[in-house]
Amino acid sequence: MKILAFSLLLFTLSQSLSFAQLTLIGKIQPSEKWEPKLYVLRIDRFGYKPALVDSILIKKDGSFRYTFENDPQGILYELRQPIKGQGYMSTRSGFEDHWFYITTEEKGTIRLMAHADSLYYSLKISGGQLNRKLLVYRDFNRPLEKIARVVNDSVSSYPDKAQYFKEKYIVKAIEEMDKSKSKITSVLDTASNTSIILLGLKNLFEVNFGKISKPEIEKYTANLHTDEILLVKNCKENTVGEKDRVGIILPDVSLRDIQGVRKNLNDFDSKFKVIDFWASWCGPCRQANKTSLPSLNSYLTKKEIPLIAISIDRDEVKWKEAVRKDKTNWYQGVEPGRTLNKILDVQGIPFYIVVDQNNKVIYESNVPIMLERFLKEKLGE
Repeated sequence: MKILAFSLLLFTLSQSLSFAQLTLIGKIQPSEKWEPKLYVLRIDRFGYKPALVDSILIKKDGSFRYTFENDPQGILYELRQPIKGQGYMSTRSGFEDHWFYITTEEKGTIRLMAHADSLYYSLKISGGQLNRKLLVYRDFNRPLEKIARVVNDSVSSYPDKAQYFKEKYIVKAIEEMDKSKSKITSVLDTASNTSIILLGLKNLFEVNFGKISKPEIEKYTANLHTDEILLVKNCKENTVGEKDRVGIILPDVSLRDIQGVRKNLNDFDSKFKVIDFWASWCGPCRQANKTSLPSLNSYLTKKEIPLIAISIDRDEVKWKEAVRKDKTNWYQGVEPGRTLNKILDVQGIPFYIVVDQNNKVIYESNVPIMLERFLKEKLGE
């Protein structure tokens, strides 16, 4: 009888544990372009690489099933479907975004439907409530992504008019950013749920280009009471925003270009310099190399301002291959000593800074279009 009772207890515990977990049952319409796999990444800190914890195999018909393990440090996850052959860290902005967010704060079973060619925007969730509520942040970004798509399509069709299209739509883009901030804030102002607050802060972080003030963080984290979760802990310790580098004076480091020629930072003689930190494995970096950076470089060249790209790749073969494939026509180099990486604490990329003639950082951003806007103000345009 004791053995039977113990067995029943184990069965009951296993059932309760199973019920206390989140299970995804889904179907993603296949596409030849995307891997038949979803990678599960845990978000521990905004602006940094999420932690890879698992992967989900997608069957030939697009179906999959996955149950999250009980992880005391996890609550917000990014599920990412990469382009074939580019690795799970590759990402892409716009209507082809191929990731979505899931919170394990919700338990039970939810069902997902999407198309691989537009995973983020085609995603539909049924069952449960919390994960469906998270989609409100996605919908706030739709107008801005539409503008980005129009600009990219226009530049691709008429590359000689890239500057015209960018200037035409920059005002609209900034207006939509402001609207998005307002909408995100309106949700956060009434939110009491941990997941809604965390994803709201993440979206606010992104739309503010990696900057959230300490009072703003504390205003919303005051309602978070799950300090054992790493993401919550990092938010409360005011590590949401990236380190403020403005004011840092950079040393005259030695750089090496793709041909092996060495050049010091001070050899770039200009009133301003723009430095781009990137890597071959970074999807947004590679996308910027082909879309936004060529037109930015065109503007900078006219103003005699150098664009200095510094790769943080450990594998120089992959770096050189990426430079050749992306056909960049601005300076490409590596810094063997990685001194700038350490001083600037470069974590999230792409990452851009503007320095003056004394190599003092006067501006930082994750968005190329904001660099041009800043420089135009500095140049009185």
